[in-house]
Amino acid sequence: MSGDSGRYTPPSNGGGVVNDDVCSKLRFETQVSNVDPDVLEDIDVDFVVDIGLIQENGVETVAVFYGERILGGIGREGARLKACLEKGFSFVGLVRSIEFGVVRIFVQPNE
Repeated sequence: MSGDSGRYTPPSNGGGVVNDDVCSKLRFETQVSNVDPDVLEDIDVDFVVDIGLIQENGVETVAVFYGERILGGIGREGARLKACLEKGFSFVGLVRSIEFGVVRIFVQPNE
């Protein structure tokens, strides 16, 4: 993917249905969906990936970034995570495992 990565910077005044306490304590393990095999070749266990919002076909979704490239998306806990990102919270993921193209990450606030 060349040019703009599609990364979205949430507004600082964001909205959402979660409060700051929920966002600051949000931590969970999940599987990355729709993994890009080209990006997968460049990551390994214990790598840190960024979590952000992107616009695809007019829909805002949660994405997992390695550098400026999109590794995949997050479905589980995605709605709550999206609301926290919209409020201006920053999150990262720690790659816990990679097996047969299945990537599991631990998502936590970027403190």
